Amino acid sequence: MNSISEAALSMGQPDNFSKKLILTTDTTHCRFWLSFYSAGPMESKELSGLADPITRLDKAVDVGLNEKEAVMWVQESLGKLRYEVLIPFFGDFIEAAMVASSTLAKCKPTELGFYLSPKLFSNGEAAEVVVRILSLLNLDAYSNIYLFIGGFGLNNMVNIASDVGTRCEEPLLIFH
Repeated sequence: MNSISEAALSMGQPDNFSKKLILTTDTTHCRFWLSFYSAGPMESKELSGLADPITRLDKAVDVGLNEKEAVMWVQESLGKLRYEVLIPFFGDFIEAAMVASSTLAKCKPTELGFYLSPKLFSNGEAAEVVVRILSLLNLDAYSNIYLFIGGFGLNNMVNIASDVGTRCEEPLLIFH
């Protein structure tokens, strides 16, 4: 699985599922990605030189940033803006969710992707942070919600998505 086709996204869905939770290996499907960074010695500007978003997000976890607030990159690709937002995560799910929801309220994206690292979160913790963030958002504002498979692998991410889907107040249709 390398990407999700538009045909897969437009397949019939049950009426009680108004939102799609889409597992993907391709960051181009979503233009607004939310990720987390750990504490470390690197300055965020050092990540700007990395063209690949996955490398940039992984390095923010592996090395860590010496920041205390959300960090955002905006890139233009094929005439469309693409956003990456890194949220500090120092072990407090509630604080991370509040910073993330506050940042999202300012940016007002219409779609939302989560890039989660298994170096920062276990499966249960990844589901916990996503559920906490989604519970603070008005999900009507988002056309789709994405989970990047990445280092978790497909099986683990399906389990995370299932956990998120059962714990969210709004029914989510999971695509993988």
